[in-house]
Amino acid sequence: MRSGWTPVAVLLLGGCAYYNGVYNARSAAHTGDLRFQQGESYAASQSYLISAAKAETSLIRHRTSRWHDEALYLTARGFALGGECGKGLRRIDEFLALPNTSNDDRSRVLIARAVCLLADNQPFAADTVLGPLLTNSNTAIRSQASLWGGRVALALGDAERAQALLAAAPRNAASWEFMDAAFKRGDLATAESLLALHARAGEWRSEVPGRVRTLWGSDHRAAAVRVVNLYGRSSAPSPNRVALHLTTSDLAAEIGDTALAHLQAIEAQRVGITPAVEAETRSRLLALRIRELELLSDVKAAYVRDSARIQGTILQKRIADHLTLIDMFLGGPNEGGAGFFNAAELARDSLRAFRLARTLFLSVERDFPEYQTSARALFAVRSMFPEWTAVYEKRIIEKWPDSYAAAALRGGNPDSSTKKNEDGALSRSRQVVMVRWDSTLKARKTADSIAVARGPIRP
Repeated sequence: MRSGWTPVAVLLLGGCAYYNGVYNARSAAHTGDLRFQQGESYAASQSYLISAAKAETSLIRHRTSRWHDEALYLTARGFALGGECGKGLRRIDEFLALPNTSNDDRSRVLIARAVCLLADNQPFAADTVLGPLLTNSNTAIRSQASLWGGRVALALGDAERAQALLAAAPRNAASWEFMDAAFKRGDLATAESLLALHARAGEWRSEVPGRVRTLWGSDHRAAAVRVVNLYGRSSAPSPNRVALHLTTSDLAAEIGDTALAHLQAIEAQRVGITPAVEAETRSRLLALRIRELELLSDVKAAYVRDSARIQGTILQKRIADHLTLIDMFLGGPNEGGAGFFNAAELARDSLRAFRLARTLFLSVERDFPEYQTSARALFAVRSMFPEWTAVYEKRIIEKWPDSYAAAALRGGNPDSSTKKNEDGALSRSRQVVMVRWDSTLKARKTADSIAVARGPIRP
């Protein structure tokens, strides 16, 4: 039987496939250019890489085509601006060797070459390539050349020339570029000042959360909070402002600054009045509330009160799982108080509920005073509540002089103490609970699969 496909049809389909590849690559490159103009360097580089990958696929599969030159142009420029200069420079050389290419395309590819030279720490060479392009008649090309020329000038330490070049770059790129340079050289005071200017104006870029984290992690926490609060009161998109407040709340919670964490969560709630924001905010406020409670019954009651309003959030699931695990540890085995001790560690390390952890640690001493694990429990409480250090240290030395905790306090060798016995009991407790937890997860997965198979319940 004769096939319905003719040689002409096959050629036409092949041509369409090739054109579609180039079309998609062209579209991705256009997106990259828009992101670049907006100052979204990371997003732009990702779009350029997509453009290069699609164009190169078409280039390899169809070496002879009327779209060959454009595919080579998109491949060369995309890889270079996407940060893969090893691939990009080879394609750039191939493109520049072509006859009869447009001046604009050649200029854009030359900018891409300068980008790779700068990435390879060759700013003088990059400056030489960009020089003639700074007076290009095409406004877009001149603007891109000015931005990269400004970056080159910054790399060469010529701040005055960089300022002049960046003034001709897209939008208000100069301030962002000088801010980036300040972050790179560790001048965080200048960086924070420039970032604050953008925050007041409501000018948002995807790099803002990372910059706030840099300030926070460099012990410039007050500066980070100032920037976050400025953005919170600005005209920046509300989802971005909400996310920034919630991120700061999480950062504050990590270091135990409950007051700041609470305030930032409330600010997020103020900015984004939606059910999703309400749930995320309440989940954080619940986690902070749990830190103030001493009894497990109170923690569970607080969770039950808010569980319906925070349903589906990551933090709600995390709190629920941790409470389940604590119950499993308290349910045994509890050799020498090992179960209570492991539950207390979970409350301390995962829930960050130091008051609850103290209650659980002290219950080891109360219920298992004849075991050396009690000394280790007091040793753990001592590190959470320094004001009680002297009291707990005295009790450890007097009641359990041969314990691991006592040896640690005296600066002795823990191996000569009861450490191995305590470690064994704690390990056995964890092993039993992990087996139970694994069974719980499998049962949960099965229940979820059944629910999906049945589909939504109809009224």
